[in-house]
Amino acid sequence: MKIIVTSDSHGHYHGLKQIVTENLDADYVVFLGDGLKEAFIVADEFPSINFLEVKGNCDYTGYAEEREIEVLSKKIFMTHGHNYHVKRNLSGLIKKAHESSCDIALYGHTHIKNIAKDKNLHIMCPGSVYEDNSYGVITIADNGGIKMEVFQL
Repeated sequence: MKIIVTSDSHGHYHGLKQIVTENLDADYVVFLGDGLKEAFIVADEFPSINFLEVKGNCDYTGYAEEREIEVLSKKIFMTHGHNYHVKRNLSGLIKKAHESSCDIALYGHTHIKNIAKDKNLHIMCPGSVYEDNSYGVITIADNGGIKMEVFQL
């Protein structure tokens, strides 16, 4: 199972589209906010890929600010991160993810690429599509193993 994780495109449609174009084997594309307009456009252009979005602090829609999904028995928490003050530290995000018994916590907002682990919780910020065309890849193996990487176009 391959999951592409993106965030903070801030109008940079072409970068987001290129990330998806170069990862057509993805099962999911996660967008973590601040650019929902272009995320919805790109999602419409790739109907065979499952897109999952949350809104960021710069998105002015009534869309969800966080979501929890389950993929191959792994529970994933998705948020933009501003409500958890991730620019200060990750303690609020980590607490929420542990309380929800999540295996993976995904956030954006900081524009800073990060992969971390807290006990059994895998944590990722893919950086920013807008600033450096970065994105994350999560691979969930059939045996339950989780691999996280961050790439730049």
